[in-house]
Amino acid sequence: MNWLDACLGGWAKARTLWGCVMRSVWSGGLASAVVLFAVSTVPALAADAAGTYGFGGPWQGVYLGLNGGGGWETAANTYGKDGSAAPGIKGNGWVAGGQVGYNWQYANFAVIGLEARADYAAIKGNVADSFDPGGGMGTQNVTDTATINELGDFRAKVGFAIGPVMPYFAGGVAIGRASFDVTGDMTGNASKTFTGWTAGGGAEFALTPHWSLLADFSYYDLGTQNFMVPGPGGGTNVHLTASTVTGGLNLRW
Repeated sequence: MNWLDACLGGWAKARTLWGCVMRSVWSGGLASAVVLFAVSTVPALAADAAGTYGFGGPWQGVYLGLNGGGGWETAANTYGKDGSAAPGIKGNGWVAGGQVGYNWQYANFAVIGLEARADYAAIKGNVADSFDPGGGMGTQNVTDTATINELGDFRAKVGFAIGPVMPYFAGGVAIGRASFDVTGDMTGNASKTFTGWTAGGGAEFALTPHWSLLADFSYYDLGTQNFMVPGPGGGTNVHLTASTVTGGLNLRW
């Protein structure tokens, strides 16, 4: 049985079960309907695909691929001199890059993997700021801009193969490169490397035994760095977080 036959057979069973689910919903048993669908459909799909997607199946082995999508950032800022609050920054943009990893697939359809990703990014936001740097200069009006230029991570993945579909959770260590620019009455800029953690999840869909599509959500907490840029003194401390939603293509062998 190939994966398409397995998937279609499992889908026929799922469609019948979904009818039961909807009748349960309309009769007021929403919670029981959800449980019925989850408990009944997942084993049906997995059983139909067992001949193809068992131990050492198509998720087992080395893979590499490309990814791209959108991202959002939040920079929570304080002034370095006294730790007082500085205007925060929210921004958005794009990410694009690649990944390489290895999966181990087991007879119970569990998939455990390790993956490294590296992306170029252009996730940018800005905010108006004003401060008195002292020395008789008076209030300075500027624009602060935070930009994530690169994102990378090394993470563990835990998934469950349901026919040609593998949903997964992932988490690990993260690294990012970001810049902070001040323009206006005063100017300055600096770049820093951040380190922190990432967590998220997604799913892959096997097109063939070697090619798969993926969709992924990742949250990054990149920690705090001090940028020595114009301000009331001591630079600006930036705590940087980000989220990305990406799609991609993997080649496995």
